[in-house]
Order: sequence, then C-alpha cells, then structure tokens
Amino acid sequence: LVLLGRKKDMIIRGNFNIYPPLYEPIICSIPGIWDAALVGRYNEEKSDEELILVVESDGKMKAGDIMVRLRSGPHSIDREALPDQIIFMPLPRCGRHQKIDKKLLVQKLLQMP
Repeated sequence: LVLLGRKKDMIIRGNFNIYPPLYEPIICSIPGIWDAALVGRYNEEKSDEELILVVESDGKMKAGDIMVRLRSGPHSIDREALPDQIIFMPLPRCGRHQKIDKKLLVQKLLQMP
C-alpha cells in the first residue's frame, strides 16, 4: 500500500495529528492575512516536529498579534496546532490554480537558519 498526496500534509506532533487544511482557512480569515501555510520541520533536539506558520500579509501584521488571535476568540485553533514560529514571506505557488507548493516551501525553510 502506497499513500500519495494529502497524507504528506499531516504533521505528527507528540501524539497529536495536525491536518493543516483544517487550520489554514481559520488563519486566513484573520484580517490582514492574505494566505497562510502550516508546515512541519523535524527538530533533532526536541525529537519532534516544529510547526511553522508561513504567512503572506498586508505587512501590518506582527507574529505576536497573530498568536494572540490563534489562542482565543473567533480565530482560535487547537493548542497542539499553535505554531512554534511564524515567518512572513511570499508563498511559492505552482500549477494552473496557483496552489501553494508546500514541497518547495519546506525546501526553502530548510535552507533558512
């Protein structure tokens, strides 16, 4: 049995399964955020996945403002799905529908310090 496609979007953090497509629309509904992607990056020191939220915004948003909204209120998400890091950058896109290219995004994040 070979799993392809959406399986790769799931991030296992501790004993919690995180499905980014469940959280990304909530994050994108925050005023000032144009688009967002949640990705995982393995952290050797923690022996677990780190969650990275990559955001395209109007430039007025700050990481702290986003975290406050994600912790409580209409844009809140599960505590286990809160990002460890928020990065503001253009999201790479591919295909006719200009979907976010998460594979390329992860490659770019791995090159960052």
